[in-house]
Amino acid sequence: MGKIRFFDPSEAEFRRSSELTPAGGNVGEAERMGTAVRFHHMGTEDEPQLFEVDLDPDLVVPSHAHSKDEIIVILDGEIRMGKRVFGPGSSLLVPGETFYGFTVGPRGCRFLNFRPMADGAYQTYDDYLKQQRSSS
Repeated sequence: MGKIRFFDPSEAEFRRSSELTPAGGNVGEAERMGTAVRFHHMGTEDEPQLFEVDLDPDLVVPSHAHSKDEIIVILDGEIRMGKRVFGPGSSLLVPGETFYGFTVGPRGCRFLNFRPMADGAYQTYDDYLKQQRSSS
């Protein structure tokens, strides 16, 4: 039998992505500095992952992909993908290995990100293209 685990927001602070991701990695400097994350549930290979993301206003998150499926639920602010604007209450289901990018609205954005298991993979579209050229 499992054990219920609770998340108390007063016991978990947001941490800047610059603290969590190495400089010079595939996450760009603007995104590292303009993103803060707070884990609700870290996830494992057998347990789901849930974290909250707080993005600075007008941040451009370039095209990238993660290895696992994810569901993003907008809590506050907005993100823009092409001509579409997603505000509070909107959600996106992004299949694993699917490239997507967006621009944060002028008031910033805060969203929940759910994945079926822990997944820290992050591949930019530019890195993907370089891999494709080098394997040709």
